[in-house]
This record gives sequence, structure tokens and C-alpha cells, in this order.
Amino acid sequence: MATPEIDARCPTAHSACDPVAALPAGEAVSAGLLPRGIADTASDGQQVARLQWLVRLRWAAAAGLLAATWITAGLCHAITRPGTLSALAAGLAVANGIFWLVNRRLRKTGGQSILAWSVAQGLTDLVALTLTLHYSGGVGNPFVFFYIFHTVIANILFAPPISYLHTATACVLFGVMAALECLVPSLHVPLVGMVPVGLASSRPFVAALLVSFYATLVITAHLTGRLAGELRRQSAERGRQERELADCTEQIASLIHRAEMEETFDIRYENPHLRPCWEVKHCRSEICPAHKADNLRCWQVARKHCLDAQPKENRVPGCADCPVYQIARPDKLTEIGESFNNMMCFLERHAHDTAELQKQIMHQEKMAVIGQIAAGVAHEIGNPLASISSLVQYVARKSEDPPVKENLAVVSSHIGRISRIVRDMMDFARPMDTAEDLVDVNELVTQAITMAKYDKRARRVQIDVATSDGLPRTYASADQLMQVLMNIISNALDAMPGGGSLSIVTAEMDNEVRISFSDTGMGMTENQLTHIFEPFYTTKEVGQGTGLGLTVTDAIVRKLGGRIHVRSRRGVGSTFTVCLPVRQKPEQHDVLPSKMATS
Repeated sequence: MATPEIDARCPTAHSACDPVAALPAGEAVSAGLLPRGIADTASDGQQVARLQWLVRLRWAAAAGLLAATWITAGLCHAITRPGTLSALAAGLAVANGIFWLVNRRLRKTGGQSILAWSVAQGLTDLVALTLTLHYSGGVGNPFVFFYIFHTVIANILFAPPISYLHTATACVLFGVMAALECLVPSLHVPLVGMVPVGLASSRPFVAALLVSFYATLVITAHLTGRLAGELRRQSAERGRQERELADCTEQIASLIHRAEMEETFDIRYENPHLRPCWEVKHCRSEICPAHKADNLRCWQVARKHCLDAQPKENRVPGCADCPVYQIARPDKLTEIGESFNNMMCFLERHAHDTAELQKQIMHQEKMAVIGQIAAGVAHEIGNPLASISSLVQYVARKSEDPPVKENLAVVSSHIGRISRIVRDMMDFARPMDTAEDLVDVNELVTQAITMAKYDKRARRVQIDVATSDGLPRTYASADQLMQVLMNIISNALDAMPGGGSLSIVTAEMDNEVRISFSDTGMGMTENQLTHIFEPFYTTKEVGQGTGLGLTVTDAIVRKLGGRIHVRSRRGVGSTFTVCLPVRQKPEQHDVLPSKMATS
């Protein structure tokens, strides 16, 4: 953008002598000081170009007046004073030459000078037109309607106050001419043979002509002003949209550059139109993830609830008709900005999922190595352990010494614990190829609860079950799924040694069968949550767990194409949610990583 030049000889000349020079163009236009068409242009050169167009039009008018004068005088002898009209045409040409020179100077000066000379040229044209009509028939001249052309041009070039002044000036000049010709007949210059004699002195005719002339001119000025105002408004709106588009494009380009430099997707286009979805929809579902969330773009919040209280997947196209989304993007520019935000959100999630997938691959590789080691260790320990167990049982049968028998019983119990650990290690390392069939998850949950109630740990635990009616059957291994249910229930009972409640809920959601286990136990810390599926990790006391139960459970669920979602809070409790895809026939499926979250 070019820097405006300042006259060093008079640094305050523009502000002191030119009241408009110190005003922004928009304020000057709104104040009615600058021409509408001129003020809307981008540079002084373009402003003066319109005045140059008037100069060219004035050259044609002067030449046309001179030609029409002598042609009419020579052929029809209607013009009685051709010399006067010729002088008038010459005077108009001289004035136009001055205007042409002034316009060239205005290209350098600009400012209020453009306004002053524009008004001067308009008044000169009106005076020239009035004199031309007076010396060529006056009110009887059929070219009286040329005033309309001046009115239209004035309304296009000038703001309403100046254009109305121009119209009023035309009315005054024509009215004075008509009145003088009517009251002083000697001043009338008739068109010989073309206009009836005495027409200009007929007061009824002159009165009717003035009324029709004023009405036509005022209506023309009003309609032209309205049309010019609407065109100006559209031009201003188009200019505003172009500026906003340029700003939006520049901002998005800057955001993309920033994202590239910082290597992050956590960058958003600022949108002032965002409104909380719970206020727009008057939603009171506090369990909805989008309710009072920091991210006001609820269409980017996964598993949100709508008015029908049904959780939905995070798909922006599904939210396109939502009033929250519509309010957030009232125009195309904001829609572009929000499209950028949605793109960044998807890229951020894709990067997160990719990182999680990489972590899962590393975890699976580690698990494979641990499985091989576990199989070898279990095999090496199993055989000697069986021999030791047999020897202890033999000595216990032969010995009659009570202290010896008591010590051997302790040894036998520890051998049993080692055997369980070895068995768990074998189960962990053993490939899971159990045959699958259509299973009723509700029935398996009922069987698991029935078995769990025989456990002495369940005596002080209130177990509530809510199974969903019409829950679809799905292909899975019934035995392995039962092992998953029993492992999670057993962990819940261990977490509530002093009693509590366990709630089990089944439901179908997003083409998945979900089984939720919510206990009121001791809960887990965020650090513990990150390790609960790792082999040999346990939060239980020494001797009460092997640390393989949840590892095996997670492996089974992932083998079935599902995932386990965990939420826990220390001192409040934990919720394990097993999500299994609904499959109506056996098929290959991807092994999904476990999804863990804290709340």
C-alpha cells in the first residue's frame, strides 16, 4: 500500500483549509460532503476519471450545440440568434478546456478540491443548458427534458444533499426563465415556424409546464437517488465482503503457517458467533459431554447427547441442520473459518489416533515377547513344581509330627499359589482360538451374576442389574466372554472389601453391545489407569492377585473386535465399559486398542 505524500511546506494545510481532508472517506460520505460515486472509488485517479468522462461528454455537447444551431438556422430558419448560441457553445468549450486542465491537476491534489470542481462543473452545465434553451425557443423548446439528464448524473455522482441542491438549482433556473419569458414577452426568443406564437406568454400553459416539469424532475431525482443509493449500498457491501474475505484468507493462511511452524494442530480460527449449545437448545442433560464444556463447538464433541437424549457419533455433516451450528456460521466467511477448524480438529484426532495406534503396536510387540517368555517360564517352573508338590504331599502323609504337618500345609498353599500364577501365565501365552457362536449377552450377564453371588466377597455388596430389552445377539466365544465378565466382577468385588454397590447395565449403542460395570470401590489414580492392562501389574495387596486378569480380559475383548473403556476416580469408584461390535455372522475383524479415560 502506497504511503500518502505530505506537503512539507504546509504540514497542516489540508486540515486547516480543507474540512474534509481530515475526515475518513466513509465519514465524509455519511456527512454528505463527498460525492457518492467519487468517494466510493479507490484512488484520486479513478475519481478524476469520472470528471474526465463529463469533460468528454461536454465536448460532444458543445460541438452538437454548434452544429444544431447552424443546421437549424440554415435549413429551417427557426433560430433567430445563431450568433449568440454559437458564442454560448464557444464559451462552453472554453469552460470545458479549463475543467480539463483542472482535472489533470486534481489527479495530484485530490481531497475537497474534487468536490468543489465537481459542483462547479455541474452548475456550469445547468447555466449553459438554461441559456441554450432561452435563446432557442425557451419554454417551447422540446429539449427541455435535457434537465433530466443532468439530474440523473448528479444523483449518480453526488451524495443526496448535493444532488438535491443540484435538482433545486435546475428547478429555479428553469422557473426563472419561464417566469421572465411569460411576464416580459420581449425577452422571449421564439423558434420561428416550430412553436406557436404567444405560447411562452400563456400563463396557463406556463403554469402547467412548470408543474409537470417540477414533478418530473423531483420524481426523477428521487427514483434516481434511491437507485443510486441501492447501488452504492451493494457496492459498499461487496467491498466489505471482499475485505472480509481477504482478512479471512490472510488469517487462515497465517494459522496454517503457524501450525506448520509449531508442528501442532491445536490452532483454531476465532469465531465470535459461537454460542453454548445447552443455552441454544435449553438442554439440561448435565451428563452430556458437550454440556458446559470448554469447547463450544459441540459438533466436535464425541458421544454428545441431543434433545432426544441419544448419544451420537461426532460427524459434522449430521450437525449441519442444527441451530447451534447454523448460529455459529451466519455467513460464508465464518463457514470457511469453521471448515478450517473442523479440518484441524480432524487432523488433531487423526494424529492422536495414529500416536495411540503406534503405542498399541509397541504394546502388542511387548506383549508378544512377554507371552513367549511366560510360556517358557511356566513350562520350566511347572515340571519341578509338580515334583515338589508330590514330594510335599508324600511327606505330609508319612509324617506324624503336628508341627511338621502344619509347616507342610503352608508350603502346599504357597505351591498352590505358584501353580495358579503358572496357570495364568499359560492362559496368557496360549493362543485364543475358541470357536464363536451367536451369544445372548444378557443371558451371560445373568449367569455371571448368579455365579458371583456365591462368592463370600459379594455378601456385603449390593448388585443391581439392568439389561436392555431386545439386545441383539452377536458372534463371540461364550466361554471367553464369561471369563471377561467374571474377571471384571471379581476385580469390582476386590475393590469393595468393606461393602458397596455394583451396577451392571447392558445397552445397544452405535451398533455396539455395551456392558458397563460401575462400582463404589476405592477407585484408581490417573497413573494407575495407565498401567492396569499391563501384565503382572496389580493394585491389590501382595498375594491377592497375579496382575494378569485384566491383561487377559483386554486381550479377549480386542480379539473380539471390541474395546474396554475405563473411568475411575480415587475414593469414588470405577466404571468398566466393554464395547463389542454387533456381528450377525463370523467374520474377520480388526483388533482395536483399549480406550482408557479418567473422570
